[in-house]
Amino acid sequence: MLTYKNSNFRLVLIYRPLLSTKIILTTITFFSAFATLTEDLTNCHSPLLITDSFNFHLDNSGNTDAHNFLDFLESAIMTQHVTGS
Repeated sequence: MLTYKNSNFRLVLIYRPLLSTKIILTTITFFSAFATLTEDLTNCHSPLLITDSFNFHLDNSGNTDAHNFLDFLESAIMTQHVTGS
């Protein structure tokens, strides 16, 4: 919990590394864990800020993982604020 100018909010930092031979966290596993985390976090009543490096190419409309990620944010009533690279 952080306080800034008399406002409290929760700050969560997330890093999802790119897949490699050493990192076997699949996108499906990531989405499952992220869904559980956001469900737990949204049950609290203070504002939430998630800052991240999810490594999804949101600028690529053909990227299925990016599309699924944006769909998840919408279903969780969350907003992607960053645009561009």
